Amino acid sequence: MQMQVQDVVNAIKISDFSNEDFVAIMEAVHNARAQSGKQTIRQLQVGDTVNFKGRRNVIVTGTVVKIKIKNVVVQDNATQTKWNVPASMLTLV
Repeated sequence: MQMQVQDVVNAIKISDFSNEDFVAIMEAVHNARAQSGKQTIRQLQVGDTVNFKGRRNVIVTGTVVKIKIKNVVVQDNATQTKWNVPASMLTLV
């Protein structure tokens, strides 16, 4: 059975986890996010078009300019602004 995000949130709210349990949960989330970023970086190439949710929840579409270890420099197609975006926030278009 696959849990939905809201199921996980509700389970955490009603639980009686210890501080050590919460630390273990946070480490698992941190590791999953890092793996997601690494997987995204492996899929990207300079010149690819990507989306990400920018400030004020605006969807930004841009072109990959540079790929770093954890972040990607994306040039916004509309404003030509360059954004330094964590790879885990990017979606390949």
